[in-house]
Amino acid sequence: MKRRATTILRRPAPSLATLDRLAARTVAISLPPLTLGIAVGLARLIQDGDRLDAIVIATLVTWAAWVAYLILRVNGWSGRRAAYVALAGFALVILVRLALPVTHFA
Repeated sequence: MKRRATTILRRPAPSLATLDRLAARTVAISLPPLTLGIAVGLARLIQDGDRLDAIVIATLVTWAAWVAYLILRVNGWSGRRAAYVALAGFALVILVRLALPVTHFA
């Protein structure tokens, strides 16, 4: 009898609690580099004498969503409510990375 290869699609998904912890950890680890990148970008923007534009504003709103997510997690939010905030943050990331650069002309 031929043995089937085990692929990632045949493996069971992690539990929702595991995914919830993974999401919180991922945001906690990625927020400091994002903060540093925004600070450097704003410093460069000011140094060059440029103005804020839609991408910068959307990036700051995205940063605020991730900070709100971490604050809510620290205050005991988890599960579905925390997942909604994380999804909103992810949607903002998609907006900043894909939609705004396409519509924004320098």
